[in-house]
Amino acid sequence: MINIGPLSYNNLLNNSEIISEIIQYKVNVLNGKTLFETSAKLNENLRPKDIFQSKIYSNFDGSGTSFFRNNSLYKAVSEAVERWAFYDSSEGDEYLKLKFDVNPSTCGMASYPELFPYWSRKNAAYEAVERYAIHAFNRKKIPVVELQSNIVGLKVYKLITTIKDMETILISYFNGSFYTYGFSCKKTQEESIDHALIELARNERVLKKLYLSSFDILDMEISDRRLIFFSTVEGYQSFLQKIETAPSKVQEIPKLILSREIKGPWTK
Repeated sequence: MINIGPLSYNNLLNNSEIISEIIQYKVNVLNGKTLFETSAKLNENLRPKDIFQSKIYSNFDGSGTSFFRNNSLYKAVSEAVERWAFYDSSEGDEYLKLKFDVNPSTCGMASYPELFPYWSRKNAAYEAVERYAIHAFNRKKIPVVELQSNIVGLKVYKLITTIKDMETILISYFNGSFYTYGFSCKKTQEESIDHALIELARNERVLKKLYLSSFDILDMEISDRRLIFFSTVEGYQSFLQKIETAPSKVQEIPKLILSREIKGPWTK
């Protein structure tokens, strides 16, 4: 991977017309590792006025995590640029061309500062397979295999698909108060588990903050409600029921319907 972030993002980071705010902090994950996490927000002129606002997550446009502070920054800015491309392309003539009528979200999108679009395309494919596998798991279309876990309270599951060189991992964790989840798709199980642990840490962090405050679940969007529901005993039992009733064989094979670059003012 040839990361040209230090060159291509230098002017971008000093241009408040694109990136308006950046925050950085350290995060601890269950495997004992400490990483840097960065969040980046686009200028309001680049964000839709009716954009979804979470009541429990920060409403930044991009986030990135890495052992290295600068790399977490490049990842966060890349995701913010990805969101910019989505905001601009998910309306008008590009809506149907880019299959946003099938899935009007950034699922299966990726951006990264590199000379040739190899990793951007690869990461987009990983995310598309990850989200497909989670949906197929919920619809009881694919098998689930529990893997060994050396962390108390952590359950690790592999979601079985027919897609080669793509390992999708789903994890759940009970911290003594509530349940948290994470998932990821990478080339190896180890990579997927590490990435899922980062997502789990982020979800656990926002839930801890939520449970220390007063909140009205009826005043939240469906994605926030879902996170809260599955953190409860009832939600966890529903999750286990899906695990236990998963089929023994793959019930469907997905088809790739789009793989292309989205060009626009963000390309440069």
